[in-house]
Amino acid sequence: MATHFPSPKTKPEEVATKAVSAARQAFGGGFCQEGERATSPSLQRAFPEFEDLWAELPVWAERVYGPMLQALMPLTSEAASSVGAVPNDEVDA
Repeated sequence: MATHFPSPKTKPEEVATKAVSAARQAFGGGFCQEGERATSPSLQRAFPEFEDLWAELPVWAERVYGPMLQALMPLTSEAASSVGAVPNDEVDA
């Protein structure tokens, strides 16, 4: 979410850093907040540390959340070509 909907105050060069930070906090927790790993025995077994998860996280996030984002956001021709989709106005009826 941090990469698709960055804060207006976030500089473009900081988007990736903030996305990693948000993912790390959701996984491991933060000040007075448990992360998902603490409440999930399966995550604890599969990904003992955040670094174990990070290599595959962008791929899985796109697989799980990509279709929802595409359904919620209309695709432009440029965005459609980057994900391999065809915009509605270019589909033969």
